[in-house]
Amino acid sequence: NGVDSLPFLRSLLKLHALGIEDIPSPETLPPIRTNSDLNKAVQRRQRAERWYRRKEGRNANAARFANDVMIAYNRRCVVCGLELPKIGGMGRSGIEAAHILPWADFDLDVVTNGLALCRNHHWAFDSRIITLVCNDAKRNAYTLIPGDHYEEFEQSVSLPNEIISELGEHGSRPIDEELLPADTAFRPSPDYLERFNGLFSLTG
Repeated sequence: NGVDSLPFLRSLLKLHALGIEDIPSPETLPPIRTNSDLNKAVQRRQRAERWYRRKEGRNANAARFANDVMIAYNRRCVVCGLELPKIGGMGRSGIEAAHILPWADFDLDVVTNGLALCRNHHWAFDSRIITLVCNDAKRNAYTLIPGDHYEEFEQSVSLPNEIISELGEHGSRPIDEELLPADTAFRPSPDYLERFNGLFSLTG
């Protein structure tokens, strides 16, 4: 019904209070003994086992996600349009499939939660230096804007800087329509972008 189900699903799995650094290996958990901490120990073990089951299937899902995003974006960075393919079958492509909502928190390996970005812009996006917004329900118009760490970045680098210049003289610019997936069904979800940008004010 148009309501974001992710928070509810995370609460069912009790992931809302679980950080990655808090997840122990099931093999290293202490034995469960009959004491006042029994229920807490059982829950902790169950959370650890769920996490490791998810990680076991991660490689196949990650490869599928990356391939689907690369195909949708024609293997070009959505910000700058660069094509950086593998050369001679060696190494890695310079274009990467980035998650909008972090996989570790949301486990969303779907194309609408992905962006094809060169390594520089992938880093800048994940570091909240730049971000995207979409105020168009038809997914025809996306805008590149500064992220919440943009000012700190701008003050820390020598000008001119490619990432800063990408925003243009007005401090924001539209994303080139030709760099977006031709099929609007595969374009970034406005809801995921809004949720991602909303995380900024929560985490500081």
